[in-house]
Amino acid sequence: MHRIPVFFGAALLIAAPLAPGNIPAFFARLALQSELEDLVGTVHGLSVQQIHLAASRRSVVVEGLVLRRPGFTMRIGRLAMRLSQAKASGSDLIFAQAAAAADGGTPESSGGSVAADNVSIDTGTLHASIKHMNFEGTKLGKADIDALLDLHSATPITERLAKISAAHVAIPELVIESKQQPPEALANKIGPPSTPEDEKIVLHDIAVNNVVQGHASTVSAGSADTIQHSPGAEEIQGSFGPIHATGLDLVQLARLLAPAGDKIPRDRLCDSLDIDSGKLSAPGAEAELSLSAIKIKNIAPGSSAGSTTASKPEAASGKSDAAFSRMLHALDIGSLEFTSLHFAKKSGSPWSAGIRHGFLAGIKAGRIGDAGFENTDITTTNATVAIGRLAWHGLTLQAPMKFLGMTTPGAKPPAASLPGQQKISADAIAVLLTTIDPSTARTPDQFQIRHAELASSALINGVPTRLTAAIEHFTCDMRNVNDHDPYMAALGYDRLDLSSNLAMHLDDNNSEFALDGLSLSGAGMGSVQISGFMDHLTKGLVSSDPVESKAALLKVLLHHFEIRVQNNGLFERLVATEAKRSDRSPDAVRAQILDWVTGNLPELLSSSRDGDLITAALAKFITNPGNLHLSILARQGISAADVILAADPRQLVQRIKIEVSANQ
Repeated sequence: MHRIPVFFGAALLIAAPLAPGNIPAFFARLALQSELEDLVGTVHGLSVQQIHLAASRRSVVVEGLVLRRPGFTMRIGRLAMRLSQAKASGSDLIFAQAAAAADGGTPESSGGSVAADNVSIDTGTLHASIKHMNFEGTKLGKADIDALLDLHSATPITERLAKISAAHVAIPELVIESKQQPPEALANKIGPPSTPEDEKIVLHDIAVNNVVQGHASTVSAGSADTIQHSPGAEEIQGSFGPIHATGLDLVQLARLLAPAGDKIPRDRLCDSLDIDSGKLSAPGAEAELSLSAIKIKNIAPGSSAGSTTASKPEAASGKSDAAFSRMLHALDIGSLEFTSLHFAKKSGSPWSAGIRHGFLAGIKAGRIGDAGFENTDITTTNATVAIGRLAWHGLTLQAPMKFLGMTTPGAKPPAASLPGQQKISADAIAVLLTTIDPSTARTPDQFQIRHAELASSALINGVPTRLTAAIEHFTCDMRNVNDHDPYMAALGYDRLDLSSNLAMHLDDNNSEFALDGLSLSGAGMGSVQISGFMDHLTKGLVSSDPVESKAALLKVLLHHFEIRVQNNGLFERLVATEAKRSDRSPDAVRAQILDWVTGNLPELLSSSRDGDLITAALAKFITNPGNLHLSILARQGISAADVILAADPRQLVQRIKIEVSANQ
């Protein structure tokens, strides 16, 4: 009888775990443990040190997770997951129930959470490390984990990681380096990289909200620090923030950071990116660049994004030529706007520059469609320059990137990457020369330009074959010049007002060059216009060998030359100045010029009919200076060799047609 209570008590202890309320939880825990162990065992390249259920955290905890894929390695020191329970079914439901049953509770309908510590990701050319990150409100079930670790998936692992959904993601610090670094180097944070050629960026206090299938509604970071060092360039340090972004596509970001050479269409990367302030500095050169209110819109991976992938030898060795600058060249940006840019360089020849407002649009593959800058000023020890408005069309990033040390030294963009048309224009230019000669007590010289413009187009092998240029109203105070040059003072110009235009084009196939027009005009002076056409131009003209260049010059044939002169007071001033210098009357000076023309020019032109026409037109212009027109046409062309070897000038005159007129 005494044994009955003992057997009864033992039966209760044995049956207790099998009671209806505990049976599902008991078997669910066994199922979860088994499925996780099977999953680790079947996924190639995946290993963990320990898997267990943390009852107090109500989560599945994985210790020492390592996932290796070709060109990709991810390490997570500790991963804690609490899975979402909403609308789960089948094995997903059992998987989720088991996690909840570990705490003796019931499945929750709200999203789960994922916390990870000591995370590092290597892609061959980039290394990222995160001490701690937390996902809240995740929709992560067993099916999601299976898809994430699927060995046969065609989707790169970085993109699968980016597709995780969450209501909120918090990352206190993210460190990205352009090369693989030993773990001990990561503690260096933003200090100098451990290799002579490296780039690093550190983002602080990252918050990502409303992430659905890799698309984040908003992203913010308290600040970002960068550093870059490469042989042949100054070390560049940078700090930016706070940073705010909207509509960030994490999948596209993963593709950009770890390109897989796929041909998947690349959608927009980010709707907008705002940076409150930024600063770049080169301590070695004592140079610093700062700007504020940076607003970037419509950011997308460019069609050349695949070109940012390092070669296999580079990836294997961890070498990468300016990964971040290549990534910048791979971006397409709708528009970029900033205010209050200031640059200063203190070493060597000190100078500084500032821009009140800047705007760039249509940035694609290292090219800028349009750019505009307002209120630009440049100050050196010898001069200050102010530009009211500066605009570009078709600008390449090669020059500014090289200036900032963000390109490989000596690198040149391929000719195919250059824009078909480039144009730069400036309005309201004012230059003040501050160099003063103490011995003469001269006041600073200054001049202004109302408008200046330079445009090129029709590129062949990277060289423009069409060029236009214009300068409108170059004005200059002549008082300093007049004080030290009596001849210029005698002309009576207290202020110059000049304008000029140039248009030319080159036919590379036929080696033809046309000067469509070159003009120079001045207020109170008049104007001169020149045009012409020649062919048989060869590359020898620009040869460094003087013999080759001279030989090429002798072969050039001139077919047409035209000049138009319009007098508006300059001729009379020149005559009056010479009269004053020689103590004669203006009429006497004019008569002397006329005598020389009528007495010597016919002989120089071999007394030909065309020579007589030129002499008569010049005499008419000298007597009553109005306008003069001269046109020379040589259908077969005349070369410099023809002029040098001609025994009689009449031989040349017979090969050309001359038209000349005055005051018509």
